[in-house]
Amino acid sequence: MIKTNIGPTDIYICESTANCLVYNPTETYAREIADYIYQNNYTCAMIYHESKDKAVMLQRLIGGIATNDLHQAEAYEKMLC
Repeated sequence: MIKTNIGPTDIYICESTANCLVYNPTETYAREIADYIYQNNYTCAMIYHESKDKAVMLQRLIGGIATNDLHQAEAYEKMLC
């Protein structure tokens, strides 16, 4: 699994499937996160932020499931690769 940081945002990517999980996106870095995911042909599977509105903000750019449930995001991270 690859881990990348863009600002305070953590992005976990499975090398074999190119699916990714985004933790704690910010509006300031949303376009940069989206560009990184698109340029590398990754597929966003899930976006976690404690404020679901912030997760939905990025979801509108890159798709995936937006959640504010940390347990759901952690469970998905374990199954990511």
